[in-house]
Amino acid sequence: MAGVMAWTLRDYDPAQSYRWETREEHYGLYRPDGSLKPAAAHLRAWPGDALPSLTRLAAPLTVEGVNPPSGLRAPVRIGETGRHIKGEFRNAYEAYNGRYSFGPPISEPLCAPRTGA
Repeated sequence: MAGVMAWTLRDYDPAQSYRWETREEHYGLYRPDGSLKPAAAHLRAWPGDALPSLTRLAAPLTVEGVNPPSGLRAPVRIGETGRHIKGEFRNAYEAYNGRYSFGPPISEPLCAPRTGA
């Protein structure tokens, strides 16, 4: 049950994610900087036996290389802050000379889903 409750071990890196503007990018137990989220302590305390050391998985646990998204909505790193812009904001940033109009990004992208009709 505990494994079903945790979506992923670590939050997705905004610059390398194919997941666009969803809350699911932030469902991990660890933040991208490696710090533990409060929910992780609750799962750690969940009673359960450890898997026996003979347990083997057929699926690989790692992926070779990075395949970042491409195209006009893909994340782009802004050099002076090392932060990324993506999606519609990237389009506006490039169209309206964002470095001077908006200034450099001060955080990684986080877009709330649209609600209502």
